Amino acid sequence: MGEFDELKDYTDKNEFEREETQRLNKELLRCGDTFSLDVVNCVVPDKVSSSHGAKTRLLAREAAAQSPIWGFKGPRNCLTYACWAT
Repeated sequence: MGEFDELKDYTDKNEFEREETQRLNKELLRCGDTFSLDVVNCVVPDKVSSSHGAKTRLLAREAAAQSPIWGFKGPRNCLTYACWAT
């Protein structure tokens, strides 16, 4: 689902999140580097801007070109799902 470093464990920030989707979710929520469980005063977008839409589509195309079976996980996805679903 994302980057994995066998030399690190979960407590060492090896959370198996795809870095580029995490970065875009933080951008969508305007929450900076806030720890995911502490994202409480963020801006939950009700629609995606054309710029963010282009970024999500490009990311999906690039990931699909690498493998037809791909995905990403992240706790912020429940807040940004509508943006990714467009």
